[in-house]
Amino acid sequence: MFSIADRESADPIRPQNVKALICACSLFLATGAHAVAEADLVKPLKEAITREELVNHFGTTVGIGAVEKWEFTTAGRELIVFGYCPYSGRAVCYVHAYYYQPTKQRWVLFIDRRVEPAIHLSAEISSDHCLTFKDRDGKVMVKESIEALPR
Repeated sequence: MFSIADRESADPIRPQNVKALICACSLFLATGAHAVAEADLVKPLKEAITREELVNHFGTTVGIGAVEKWEFTTAGRELIVFGYCPYSGRAVCYVHAYYYQPTKQRWVLFIDRRVEPAIHLSAEISSDHCLTFKDRDGKVMVKESIEALPR
């Protein structure tokens, strides 16, 4: 038979145990979650032969964020763009844009950028021939001319 003293010492849900667990979880979320996600980031390829090679390289998720893909054909240029926001609780997105180089018959990286602060991005080609990234409120976060890219 257990005494009350034995039962109290064996009880795992004591105030000091709960407090220690909450502190440990908070510390992990504040530091460890970002460190894990940093290690999982995809390093963009400098060049690729096919679209499929790029799509397979980036996959469908990076960290906890879905990979978004946008494709554009404008003024004789072909572009493929990847974007993802890999963190929870940190407003950072990454964008990687490629153009098709007809003479090399390859996709070539021309934008490799971290965008901060941002938790969601859209991509579009503006009327002045720029690749433009906007946040969820429509604010322009990045604008790059594509005029110098080969056709």
